[in-house]
Amino acid sequence: MAVFSYFVAFTFAGIWHGSTGNYAVFGLLHGLGVSAAKLWESVIIRRSGRPGLRTYLKSLPVRVVATLATFHYVCFAMLFFSMDLDRAWKILATVVKSTLPGY
Repeated sequence: MAVFSYFVAFTFAGIWHGSTGNYAVFGLLHGLGVSAAKLWESVIIRRSGRPGLRTYLKSLPVRVVATLATFHYVCFAMLFFSMDLDRAWKILATVVKSTLPGY
C-alpha cells in the first residue's frame, strides 16, 4: 500500500506544478522511481532482514551505482519538467537514436 501511496503522491505533486501533460509525466516518473526504490528495499528486507539492508546500504559499490542511477533518472525526469511533451519526446528520440549503432 505504501508503494501505491508514493506513486499517487508524487503524481499529484507533479500535476500541482502545472496543468499540462509534461508535469503529469514528471510526477509519474518520480512516483515510479520512488515506488521502485521502496519495492527494492522491501525485497532486500524480505531476503536478508533489516541487518542485511543496513549492510547492503553501507556497500560502496552499491552506493556508487545507486547514486549514478538516481542522478541519471532524475535528469531524465527533468527533461519533462520545463518543456512541452512534443519537444521532450523529440529530444529523447534524438538521444536514443544517437546511441544506436549505425546512426
